Amino acid sequence: MAATGNTVRRLPSSEPNRPLAKESCPQGAPSRGPMLWLCSGLSQAGSLIRDERVGWGRSWGFSASEGFWTSAYASQSTFSSRFWRAPSILPRMTSVSNPAVTDNTSPPLRVCSFESRKQDEMRSLIERHGGVATIAASMREVPLENNVSAFEFLDRLLAGELDAVIFMTGVGARALLDVVETRLPRATFFDALQRCCVILRGPKPTAVLREWGVRIDHRAAEPNTWRELLNVIDAGLTWPETGRKTPEPVAIAIQEYGLPSEELYVALRDRRMSVLPVPVYRWELPTNTAPLEAAIRAIVANEFDVLLWTSAQQIRNVLDIAERLQLREPLLTATSRCLVGSIGPTCSEALREAGLHIDLEPSHPHMGHLVRESLTRARTM
Repeated sequence: MAATGNTVRRLPSSEPNRPLAKESCPQGAPSRGPMLWLCSGLSQAGSLIRDERVGWGRSWGFSASEGFWTSAYASQSTFSSRFWRAPSILPRMTSVSNPAVTDNTSPPLRVCSFESRKQDEMRSLIERHGGVATIAASMREVPLENNVSAFEFLDRLLAGELDAVIFMTGVGARALLDVVETRLPRATFFDALQRCCVILRGPKPTAVLREWGVRIDHRAAEPNTWRELLNVIDAGLTWPETGRKTPEPVAIAIQEYGLPSEELYVALRDRRMSVLPVPVYRWELPTNTAPLEAAIRAIVANEFDVLLWTSAQQIRNVLDIAERLQLREPLLTATSRCLVGSIGPTCSEALREAGLHIDLEPSHPHMGHLVRESLTRARTM
């Protein structure tokens, strides 16, 4: 293929009589010799075609009708209608229909997340959607040593004294199994669970119990808060042995996830149910708090456009560090100048209790939805 001036001439295919096709290039497009190349990135913004803003860029693809690989400067609509394109290597064109791509004329959004366990995943999501990521880990999970409550749960489970077990988190379920395996084989534990009604709060414990091969009887609906769990219980539990539903008082063990769900415990006790909390880990501050301190100072200095929160404990730990730095009030004031994204209702409740506002809860309580929808909203503000 050869590029000359403002046109691109394709190399002929096996059909010698087919006329050579030409594509128009934006003014000033570079001239290149006869070669094929991979994508060279986005160029300048284009014009309006079919009432849609499109971009120009060098792209390449295989033309099924013409029988060759080709490369050219052309609009998004030209390539999408003419070529099969490999999405893993082609540049994304600028379009209002693709909110993940930023306008080259606007500075990228500066995004701060306090995610700890999935830092790399969060950074990748932010950068993929056109943001500049700062990840300030705000907590770490610390297993409880000499876990008396976990062993009490195990004893009562083996004795058949529990009617139902609620798993709140995947990490907590795995931590509980680690404690159990110091006493007995996991197969014995799984068999004992099968004699109970097994209830899950969300998708993460679901994945763990499926891995274990343990039957799942009930799962709370999104957004997977204690209220959805209560709705499951109020609808009547299905008992594995008889398949019956009953409103009778039951004994329920609840695997905690760092902090006790006091609202759920009160609601269950009001229903004459016996509650056995089973804490298996607790939240503490990171061993090195310097990155978190730097992020707090940057928020106060108005260096972020978007703040993303994925758990209630993040908020408590951030405010604890801000208090130590004597920056709690300046931090609260500074957040009002940012778009604040919250992963879901439980996190939002903690934000409101702390005196912070919430601009957005995603359509689904997942990190991908949180990042995409928050950055899309921020670009319209």
